Amino acid sequence: HNFTANGYLRFLVIVYNAALAPADTKPDLAVQVQIVRDGQPVTTTALRKISVEGLPDLTRIPYAAEISLDGLPVGRYLLQVTVVDRVAKKSASQQNRFAID
Repeated sequence: HNFTANGYLRFLVIVYNAALAPADTKPDLAVQVQIVRDGQPVTTTALRKISVEGLPDLTRIPYAAEISLDGLPVGRYLLQVTVVDRVAKKSASQQNRFAID
């Protein structure tokens, strides 16, 4: 996956089988995104709640985002997306490598 230095990285993740809160039978999920280079984070987002409003299927919850690559030097990077399930008190991460040319 190659991107230009002034471009955007867009991604979509699907959260499967999130625990449902007993009070309202809805999941309570939060996401954090990091861009890492040479083992060091160069961009880290704040933990952000994932909205489930209007979703017909709470067993597959989509989350999409866009990150500006402006200002990042040419090189190889790692995108890490971490989802925290606050009801189950668990987290899961997914990583993907990309390059800026």
